Amino acid sequence: MLIGDNVQRTEHEMIMRASEVMLSWDELETVLADMSCALDEFDYDRVRTVLLNVVNGYNPQHEIRDLIYSKQQQRIESEAQKLH
Repeated sequence: MLIGDNVQRTEHEMIMRASEVMLSWDELETVLADMSCALDEFDYDRVRTVLLNVVNGYNPQHEIRDLIYSKQQQRIESEAQKLH
């Protein structure tokens, strides 16, 4: 599977190569720490934002589908309606 726009041919007609963006270890370590914190807090919006910012070509095909996330969103919306 090739991700990215920079696809190149090789000597073999059926094999392609892609030059992909690579993070330095320091950058990756920061991203992984942020991702770990977001996952620990069940902050799926932040997880998605991290992926969108870091993974070249990441394009989610649908909204977040997770039972815990859905319940949190319902609770937040319910509390917001009580305030209005």
